[in-house]
Amino acid sequence: AKRLNELANAVAAEADVQAAQAIDFEFYEELAEASGNLVFSLILNTTRDLYLENAALFSAVVGNRERLNPLYAQAAGAIERGDADAAAEAVRRLTELQERQMLELIAALAEAK
Repeated sequence: AKRLNELANAVAAEADVQAAQAIDFEFYEELAEASGNLVFSLILNTTRDLYLENAALFSAVVGNRERLNPLYAQAAGAIERGDADAAAEAVRRLTELQERQMLELIAALAEAK
């Protein structure tokens, strides 16, 4: 849980988008480990290189950090407290916002064509 808090703070402080994406990915790796979710860990292991090598295509994942940062912190804090329900809710909200940001980017790119 301590590492999740460190990563939540690091992604909030990172000015470089691609570096923030790498921290975001590490946050999810730590989250998978903390949850004991083997399937999530395997998915992350499978996608790591593809995602990080093509980070520019996925920049929207960490695009609106003013809105994302509190969710990283809430998830890390809930896990540290052992509050599984609050952690699940914070992670759900975080991933939904990241998904929405990616979909908005895709829509904007489609309109630009």
